[in-house]
Amino acid sequence: MRITYVTHTRFPTEKAHGFQVASVCQALGRLGHTVTLLTPTVGNAIKENPLAYYSIQSSAFSFVNLPNFDALSSQWVPGKLAFLVAMRSFRRALSAFLSTHQTDLFYARSVQVLPPLLATGIPTVLELHTLPRMARRTFLAQCRRCVVVLCLTQGIRDVLVSWGLDPKHVLVEGDAVDLMRFTRQKGAKPRWLLPQDRPVIGYVGSLVTGDALEKGVREFIDALALLRTRGR
Repeated sequence: MRITYVTHTRFPTEKAHGFQVASVCQALGRLGHTVTLLTPTVGNAIKENPLAYYSIQSSAFSFVNLPNFDALSSQWVPGKLAFLVAMRSFRRALSAFLSTHQTDLFYARSVQVLPPLLATGIPTVLELHTLPRMARRTFLAQCRRCVVVLCLTQGIRDVLVSWGLDPKHVLVEGDAVDLMRFTRQKGAKPRWLLPQDRPVIGYVGSLVTGDALEKGVREFIDALALLRTRGR
């Protein structure tokens, strides 16, 4: 199957979602699909080839940077307006590119790119990470036009159903992890002078998202404290 993955963010990126996008594309490629990743042209300090940056085989998937107006890097477009202008430009670039692009399925991880994808009539899968705070009616209408909505958590799924989305239209699929990446790191503890006789848990990233949504670190710390009271 020909799968076109569409993201509205720069690629590659130092943020974790870039690695998640690359990993999903690689996984789809390993399943035998032909995968193309579409990304916007956005100012990027990372000049390395994306596949090399994420240590991914060069044959895993291909990627295309669509030319669009990078309002986020413009000194003439203020604040939050820059994102809206950039997304409008990217959607126009998408529409032009998709008019000749051949694919069997679209895969998107943000609602911002849905309009030009849905307009093609080609089946579209939406991977949903957060819920919108506004324009709920438009959002639900777009979700109903997708072949399936993949929610990262049961909580997001339950809210969608309470808003009126058919439960049969929604699946829950949390982010996965490549366990082989950890089995290959057996020498990490001695290298970093970490204790050998106990589990070590690390976290790399911000405590909240860009819109101040907490990432669960507070609950993680509370869980560790609870385990200690139980002698674990």
